[in-house]
Amino acid sequence: MQDQDIILLIIKYKSGNLSPDEEAALFSWYHQAAISDVQRLLHAAGEPAGREMPLTFRNQLESSLDAADTSIKAVPAVSGKLRRLHIGWWIAASLLIMAGVTYLLRRQPTASPAAVIAHVDVAPGRSGALLTLANGVVVNLDSAGNTAIVAQQGAQLDTLKGQLNYAGHQPAATDVAYNTITVPAARQFKVVLADGTSVWLNAGSALRYPTAFNGPERSVTISGEAYFEVAPRAQQPFQVKVSDGSTISVLGTQFNVNAYTDEQAVRTTLVSGSLRVSASGKDLLLQPGQQAVAANGVQLVKAANIAQAVAWKEGIFDFDKMDVAAVMRQLARWYDLQIIYENGVPDTRFYGEIGRNLQLSDVLEGLRLSGLHCRLEAGRRLIVLP
Repeated sequence: MQDQDIILLIIKYKSGNLSPDEEAALFSWYHQAAISDVQRLLHAAGEPAGREMPLTFRNQLESSLDAADTSIKAVPAVSGKLRRLHIGWWIAASLLIMAGVTYLLRRQPTASPAAVIAHVDVAPGRSGALLTLANGVVVNLDSAGNTAIVAQQGAQLDTLKGQLNYAGHQPAATDVAYNTITVPAARQFKVVLADGTSVWLNAGSALRYPTAFNGPERSVTISGEAYFEVAPRAQQPFQVKVSDGSTISVLGTQFNVNAYTDEQAVRTTLVSGSLRVSASGKDLLLQPGQQAVAANGVQLVKAANIAQAVAWKEGIFDFDKMDVAAVMRQLARWYDLQIIYENGVPDTRFYGEIGRNLQLSDVLEGLRLSGLHCRLEAGRRLIVLP
């Protein structure tokens, strides 16, 4: 069918004027169309991204697609315990929460009790960080009132953009100081270093850096997760030291480092340029699209999932092929949660993505539809039910 035919069917569906043959054609298209085409044509039919769909249309869509899903034969998953839901069903399910957000998740076929969510919700994370100056003074970068203090250090603070900018700052060699930016849970932040290098810091991360680079190399230290866009300086290599002892050496490139202490390995993913990862006495030279995995040695992944590695920077949770524990670690950092498993970690995997700008209740609803049930209690305690 042509685009205009699909748009007409969507409009007629919302108004309740579809014939049985037209409804069959619409759902056939849903089950086969590319995600980008579905979002594009929904938008063209009058569903702008970011706005909730009319309640009646949402209910109709959920009921019809849910009924259609029960008639689809289950497809065995890799683990043998999961089944894949059709793309069309999950596109529709996602619209129940937020137009334009796509879930492509798997769920267990067995029924489970509905999740119980406390009446209080948890907002998504936002921009913010703490700056620890070389003299030990701690500055809250959430507050515009601290702009003058930061300016004394040769930086510009933009709280609206969530950014601290040192670009162009060149103090005398004797005045160079080492500061530390700490990004707590439920926050993220961007720093532009004195050489023009940009660093995005994810929740639960820290960056130690000099206020200027006057030596033969540019060196910073990180913990947690950070995305770098390194300003090229052929005569002054850029070096990232990781909390586990790994070292990343670059000239000018874009890459992501995931070095959380609760993850099983430090993952360095190269987007563009080239870099060398040194860990456990071994060096790896990465090319774009590759990843170094450091854990009791260092291994090379030649075809890394770049989109997933940098999804957090783009405002997305990419849960593709992730298990429950991996998903919960990400949610714990972004929503500042304590995760408790009531009876062990459920054996479930997810396939898809969801925006990091959603309320926690919306994310939990998406997980519930995938077969994972949780209960939010006071004190930001998230109980994962069996």
